[in-house]
Amino acid sequence: MSVPNSGASATLDKMIGVTDSTGAVTFQAMANAEAGTYSVQATSPGIAGTNFSLTNLEVAKTIEPPVQTPPVQTPPAEPPLILP
Repeated sequence: MSVPNSGASATLDKMIGVTDSTGAVTFQAMANAEAGTYSVQATSPGIAGTNFSLTNLEVAKTIEPPVQTPPVQTPPAEPPLILP
């Protein structure tokens, strides 16, 4: 199995796999930080290889407003409400 060396890609848990009785090979892929679609090539001596696509999704970014602290000894915007 081979994956791209740059851009969107993944690290595969095994680069060499053994087929089961149905001819399938299973593996896990850990996406890198680059979003995009890329091709994985699977080859084996003596049989036709295949290509398939994987897609890394962009990670949602959290944007937090900056913390705003009032200057020291600044009176409150409104006086405190005192209840009887």
